[in-house]
Amino acid sequence: MIVHAPSAQTGSGRLASELEVPYQTLINLYLRDCAASGRVVSDAALGTDSIGRAVRAEEIRAIQAHDARFTRILRSMRRQGTLLDPTLSIMLPRQAPADTSRANVERVYATFHFAAAMTKRAAKAGIPIVAGTDAIGGSTANLHAELQMLVDSAGLTPLQALRASTLNGATALGASDSIGRVSVGKVADLLVLCGNPASDIRNTQTIWAVMKAGRLYHRTGPARPRPLAKPPEVSCTPAPS
Repeated sequence: MIVHAPSAQTGSGRLASELEVPYQTLINLYLRDCAASGRVVSDAALGTDSIGRAVRAEEIRAIQAHDARFTRILRSMRRQGTLLDPTLSIMLPRQAPADTSRANVERVYATFHFAAAMTKRAAKAGIPIVAGTDAIGGSTANLHAELQMLVDSAGLTPLQALRASTLNGATALGASDSIGRVSVGKVADLLVLCGNPASDIRNTQTIWAVMKAGRLYHRTGPARPRPLAKPPEVSCTPAPS
């Protein structure tokens, strides 16, 4: 969630990080504004303690991913050709919660479940999905986990997930004329894999070689572990050096 500074009566439109306003102060202002205007927050926000308390106290209302009010927004996104980049991997906690009670686990993972459900709903509505990484842990390493989450949690097929990381990504960048698909006249940046990712998305990790601008580079060492990604069942022996 990004909270803009006008809520803190600065009138500048700058972000909180630029103004050094305490995060909790902004959350409290946001809650007061929601309560005064009768607005709702997504149930993903329940992972923030003060917002969760406000919802439970019925000061503000929460909205869930299946709420019918999202239909108009999704239709507008599709009509305008908007792409959705959910970046599911950043919604997960970096470590398991110490409190493993059901209520706390649901609270900690609320943002991820909301994002996954909204991604699934958007994809069904015909909105192109883009695979984002936020460059956490290195964008290439994190991409494998993101693709798995799009398939396992958001309901995309492996081919849809692959499209999210290739053609849709190129479209989002405005570079689909040169990258994003294999065809004559495109930049020759390719992956050579040992396993078929269309049948198992984990096989994006079975990299045998990379072609960059038409030049082939073989993998000569073991593949490094991918953050948050499940390992593939297909083995891929490096090319001899």
